[in-house]
Amino acid sequence: MTSAARWLAVRFEETVWQEAIRGFSREPLQIAMSARRVAERHGIALADVYPCEAIGSDGTQLVGCAKLYLPVGDGPPSERPMAFVASGIRQRTKPTEIAQHRQAPVP
Repeated sequence: MTSAARWLAVRFEETVWQEAIRGFSREPLQIAMSARRVAERHGIALADVYPCEAIGSDGTQLVGCAKLYLPVGDGPPSERPMAFVASGIRQRTKPTEIAQHRQAPVP
């Protein structure tokens, strides 16, 4: 099995999600909600998850964390308007198991 065939189950913490979308106008909100539904329903390919530096630019400890840029697409992460730092990342064998995510600013 190649890494492109590996998928992670995803769940966004609701309080973090609400903070991330606060103030979005209609179109960005629709894009964000669609990206969330797709990620939670189908998971995220392991190839779309990027390793974090051990220490963030603000001094946050990010050892063992990864970045997820939404919406997932063919373009580079810099073209995606939302970024989340994922903690508890590990490949899942059951789709009911989930990973937790918290928002992080796009670098």
